Amino acid sequence: MVMLVEYKKMVRIASEEAKKVGISFKNIMGRNRSKTVARSRQNAMKRIYKELSVSYPEVGYFFRRHHTTVMHGVKKEV
Repeated sequence: MVMLVEYKKMVRIASEEAKKVGISFKNIMGRNRSKTVARSRQNAMKRIYKELSVSYPEVGYFFRRHHTTVMHGVKKEV
């Protein structure tokens, strides 16, 4: 399970990525699969994975996605 400090940092990173493209935090955390939202979400996944050194399953748990989805998002050049 993700510690509270890491969770707050994850929220901050996801919010920053959402703000960059002018979408809401709710959208980046939701099920929307439009290109803009999906790419922002992938960028957030990549930043969280690399900057916070949390596991794929932990990132997946945060975004309510399967860990293989996170692996794809982190490896993809966005």
